[in-house]
Amino acid sequence: MNPDVGFIGCEPFLNGVVGALAHIRDGELTNVRLHMGDALEVIERLPDASLDRLYLLHPDPWRKARHAKRRMVNHGPLDTIAAKLKPGAEFRLGTDDPTYCRWSMMIMNARRDFEWQAKTPHDFLTRADDWPETRYERKARRQGHEVWYYRYLRV
Repeated sequence: MNPDVGFIGCEPFLNGVVGALAHIRDGELTNVRLHMGDALEVIERLPDASLDRLYLLHPDPWRKARHAKRRMVNHGPLDTIAAKLKPGAEFRLGTDDPTYCRWSMMIMNARRDFEWQAKTPHDFLTRADDWPETRYERKARRQGHEVWYYRYLRV
């Protein structure tokens, strides 16, 4: 959809990387690069204020309370993400996990460097046309789970 935009995908699991490489090959995409590993490893290396948009799509929810510190939606990773986004750039988060949904709202609401874009429930219950659907999302919908889509602007 955006051949003039560069994309960096990060995936910690080999099967996910192999699947993504097949899609890149089949779609003859030349604007996508992949990193097998933690996304923060890549994000930390980018220049400040260099990103127009960052997606965090169905991250591991780390459901146990004692593991909450490992979630991507925490102040440490969000400080890094905020630094790398240009002013006015968009941070998009998608999840089908109710605990992660509540956690994300709590953490993001405490921040002053991001502004939530939802004005109505429709805004966070409907995936935007330019928002890629993941296989996790498809699986969640097949299982009857609700999916939430959060859009924040970097202020």
